[in-house]
Parts: sequence; C-alpha cells; structure tokens
Amino acid sequence: MTDGARAPEDETPPSDRTPPARGVRVPVADLLPGQTRVFTFDEDGWEQSAFVVHHEGALRVFVNRCPHVPYTLDFGDGELMSPDRRTLVCANHGARFDPATGRCTAGPPIGRALTALAFTRDGDDVMVDVAPHTDGI
Repeated sequence: MTDGARAPEDETPPSDRTPPARGVRVPVADLLPGQTRVFTFDEDGWEQSAFVVHHEGALRVFVNRCPHVPYTLDFGDGELMSPDRRTLVCANHGARFDPATGRCTAGPPIGRALTALAFTRDGDDVMVDVAPHTDGI
C-alpha cells in the first residue's frame, strides 16, 4: 500500500493485545493458605497500606485499616492473622475479621467490615485497582 496504511493481516488482533498494567502488582505465587502480604498504595497523595490474604483457596484484598479506629491492623510487622490462621486480627483492640468477607465477628467494630479492593489475577501476581505509591507525591 502506498498511502502508509497497514494491511489488516499485519495488525495484532485485539484479543492478543496485552492491556497496559495499571494498579499495584503484588506477587502471590508463594503466598500460602493463612498468610498475608502487605503493600502500599497512594490515596489522594497519602501513602496507605493494604494486604492480600490467602484464605480457603481464594485470595482477597483489603485496605489495612480497622473500621473502629483508623489504624492499620498490624503494628507494621505484617502480622494480620490469628495464631490459628482462621481470622484477621486488629492488634490495637483485638477485633477479629472474617478473611473471606472482611466483616468483624468480634470486638469493637462488630458487624462492620474492612474495605475490600478490586483486583485481577495476572499469572503469579494480583493487580490491585489502586494507584501505586511513589516517593515524592
């Protein structure tokens, strides 16, 4: 073709195009049942914490903030699970949360829930639908 247009057979089909990466990529291939992985993201210029939890064969992602008092559930050490690995625990007041739903089952915010974050699985990672945190924001 002389007008610079490409022939249709030269074009990559839409189904074979990889969408641009967006959000925060969190590796989960080595995340065992009952384990969590903490990561940070940007929320209106503020660094926030969130985590992925592997529970009963499924992954879920929540903001790492107690609905009772807006502190992180852990003390910055990444320990979010009870010793028996069945519930998420707020280290500040002992509230317990169901890892499948984020709902509080015991403690001050009973009946309230952690904020869930949308994500998609991408191979050995999850892509969490939040803005990445970068220094200097």
